[in-house]
Amino acid sequence: MADPADIVKLKLIFWHKGKNPGAIVEVRRDEVRSWYGFAELVNDVAPAKADEIADSSAPKAVTSTASKAK
Repeated sequence: MADPADIVKLKLIFWHKGKNPGAIVEVRRDEVRSWYGFAELVNDVAPAKADEIADSSAPKAVTSTASKAK
């Protein structure tokens, strides 16, 4: 069995080997190239982390750092 660090999750974007588009498959890292055109890498971020990332991408208030003294 492959080391868990060598396993990558891919989401199918086209039918491949009897699986439908949208299915998640786990493949070894060195086999990802053979899935080119059939699948794309799945961003495997935990739901709590995804919320934090979404909050951090919100626009922040712009503050001027330039000196106003003339």
